[in-house]
Amino acid sequence: MVFQTDENFLNRDDMRCLEPGQYVSNKLGSAVIEILRKHGDPSQWFFSAYFAAKALSKKEGQDLSKFAANAKKENKAEFRYFVFEKCEKIFIPILDEGVKGNHWFLMLVKIRSKEVEILDSFPSSARKTPRENLAYHLLKTLDMIFNNEIMIHFDEGCTFSSFKIIHPDCVPVQKNGFNCGIFMIKFMEDYENASKAGDKYHSVNERLRIALTLLRHPDNQARYNIAEARQRSLQKVICKKRGPKTMKIDQDSTARSDTDEGLQRSPKKMKAIHEIDAANVNKKKGPGRPRGSKNKPKK
Repeated sequence: MVFQTDENFLNRDDMRCLEPGQYVSNKLGSAVIEILRKHGDPSQWFFSAYFAAKALSKKEGQDLSKFAANAKKENKAEFRYFVFEKCEKIFIPILDEGVKGNHWFLMLVKIRSKEVEILDSFPSSARKTPRENLAYHLLKTLDMIFNNEIMIHFDEGCTFSSFKIIHPDCVPVQKNGFNCGIFMIKFMEDYENASKAGDKYHSVNERLRIALTLLRHPDNQARYNIAEARQRSLQKVICKKRGPKTMKIDQDSTARSDTDEGLQRSPKKMKAIHEIDAANVNKKKGPGRPRGSKNKPKK
């Protein structure tokens, strides 16, 4: 395990989706969204792709109504920190399964302006209407979930599904077929600047940054395990290069030096050691000649 919180966990295989040329998984996207929820701007809210997938799997009518009625109870993590009256923007990642390899795009609900932006890094004229339909389905789901809040905070007759759906022109376009998930995360993390990134956007750097952010984040309960595993790995590499005997000698030397350092800090122990050493020296030399005697042999 390399990333673990109360809501999400990722192992090494899960993190491989951040390698160059790979598609970002739903699981990794949800981990990023959890961090954004807890530490992001309180005026912005983020629903996970799991939530969107569940809602999109429900047909309009009784099936969708039942899902909306139980959404807050069955998806507590999605609504735990959500405060409707303070929210100005709602981010919902959507996976379009109608294309080969699937495609991530972001739906941004702007409550104040009553608009819905489709942030799509790989726009398609053939998929424009289908993607708008996916967004509209989610807007109707929000109407059902927040029916009471809408009646209190929205103008009369105003609902999420009445918001205008638009496609901003300033959204940067990916240059390959596998970076859609990286763009989606970038849009959520820094919407104001991400939409103006343009040619300054570097996929490989972004993938590395996202990985390091998750691994080093204070909420990651597994980060200490990573540090310990790294230390063990380094020791194995050193042992392999220098040989096991050399490694043992180094360990013994380190142990002795640690002992010496400990003794040097204790004057009483150092005095005892000097007395023992002096006694050993006298035993080797013998009693010697008495003082004042001449070094001449007797006749």
